[in-house]
Parts: sequence; structure tokens; C-alpha cells
Amino acid sequence: MKKKYIMGNWKMNMLPDEAAKYMEGINRLTTMLKGKEDVRKIVLFVPSVDYYIANLMKEEQIYVGLQNMYFKDKGAYTGEISYEMVKALNAEHVLVGHSERREIFKEDDSIINEKVKAGLNNGIKVVLCVGESEETYNEGKTKEFVEKQIVKALEGISKENISNEEDLIIAYEPIWAIGTGKVCSSDDADNMCKVIRDKVKEILDIDVPVLYGGSVNEQNSNEILLKENIDGVLVGGASLDPEKFAKIIYSGHKLGE
Repeated sequence: MKKKYIMGNWKMNMLPDEAAKYMEGINRLTTMLKGKEDVRKIVLFVPSVDYYIANLMKEEQIYVGLQNMYFKDKGAYTGEISYEMVKALNAEHVLVGHSERREIFKEDDSIINEKVKAGLNNGIKVVLCVGESEETYNEGKTKEFVEKQIVKALEGISKENISNEEDLIIAYEPIWAIGTGKVCSSDDADNMCKVIRDKVKEILDIDVPVLYGGSVNEQNSNEILLKENIDGVLVGGASLDPEKFAKIIYSGHKLGE
């Protein structure tokens, strides 16, 4: 059975007491996955204020990561989290390039590239988010736009920076499908994930996991996860409910199949 990556992004949600209650629920609901990382890898990207309690309470089948990381080790960068801080917390995974960081906080391709390099050069597993706007999608320019994002994000990086396939994971999240209820068709998502994998292979000569994100929920996750070129999902709103998130975790294939 092919390994699937199920990742949840809490975004700016959950106070620490809410995070503690959530972790109790998701631990209980995923107990049968202990020792089965070869079929499911679960990662929760939490706000930095929740990291301590979430990481403390998580059981072995769950990883806790951070939603942001700056590419400097320290300095006058108010509000930022350095890669050294991420390492000190023993956070193995970090999100880079999410469209909300690009659009709201004006992170451009050069900043994304610096963050990717900082993560990979410091033993942090990077989940790089890419995806097009609705305007780009309607113009039929999705492929060239996303390929350009990947080229710029991976500039100056070689396969020597990557020790195993999980060091770099790409999440395809069409912006028009994030939190809108609009879902990219599973066939289109599958095709774009193949495009992304092929482009990374062309640049780095390695195969990396490629995930789909964008209004993924417990109703559509099964169809998405069964697609040949989709290695997992990055879930937003539905990851805030442990019951819904657990249903997504178990979708796609039956364990032991």
C-alpha cells in the first residue's frame, strides 16, 4: 500500500486549551495508526503558541510542525520565528510559501527561496506550497505559472541538500479553492501533481511527495487520495475538527490493504 501524507493546517485558530482538547481527541481517534507510518504520516501545522502543548500531548503516530519560519538565525525581525528556534523546538516540519503568506504578508519568490534553503540546509523538512489564482486558472496558464513558482523556489538547491524524500514535500493548493468550498476536480488535481513531480524531477533529479490542498474535507478526500499522482492532502478548515480530520486520515485505502 502506498504511503499517504495527511497534513492539517490550523492557520490562526485554537487557543492552547483548545489545542489540548483537540490533541486528546485526535490521539484517541488515530490509536490504530501507531507503528504504521509506512501507510499514513500525520502532520499538524499549529500556531507557534500551541506548539508546546500540542507536541507535549501528541502520541507517536502524529507529528507537529510550524506554519512559518524566517531564513535568518536571529536578529531584528519582529514577530518572526528563526530556523534556529524551529530546531530548538525539535519541530521537524515547516510550511513555506502558503498563499496566505504570499498574498497577505507579501512574501515574494526570493523570500520563499531563502526559506526553503534555510530549512533544507538545517535539517528541517519543508512543505512548499504552490498554486495559481483564479484569474491564472481561467486564463489556462496554471501549468506554466506553477512550474515557474517551483523553479524560483528551488533556485540554488540541489539533491545534495535533500537526504531523503520527506525533506522536501510539495503541496499544490490552487488559491481559488482554499477556504472557498470550490474544489479542483480530482482529475485536474492529479494532473497538476504529476506536472509538479515531473518538474522537481527535472530540476533535482529526485522524486518528492506531492500533496493536494484546497477545500479538502471528509466528503471528497477519498476520491482525491485514490488518485495515482496525489501522495496526500494538506487540509485547512476540516483539520480543526478531530472527528472530521480522522475521517480524512482513514480515507483513500483501508489500512492493511
